[in-house]
Amino acid sequence: MRVRHSGQTAKIVAKAEAEFSALGDRMLAVAETAAAGAKAGDPYQDRTTNLRKSTQALRTSVGDPIVIELEMDMPYASYVVGLGYSFFPDHAEFARQIIAEGIASMKRRIG
Repeated sequence: MRVRHSGQTAKIVAKAEAEFSALGDRMLAVAETAAAGAKAGDPYQDRTTNLRKSTQALRTSVGDPIVIELEMDMPYASYVVGLGYSFFPDHAEFARQIIAEGIASMKRRIG
């Protein structure tokens, strides 16, 4: 069976590839902004600065699926969050929402 397609199909494929290739960088930028907000905006007095230094966004997988992680990499981080001294969960949820909206928008642009 032979399938013919118009030049329009090639344009759609090229557009999709361009959108997808930039997606990981955009997702990481959103997560880095969330990490910066979590570092700057919470009431926790980080005297050693270890918790703030360990709060970061990482790209842990490239390709499909793209995996971006936002982490506080200190053993006592959950304790600080549990006491309400960190707004990290709020920033992480905001980043998740922005990324989800961006993916939905990308799907609409591609068609």
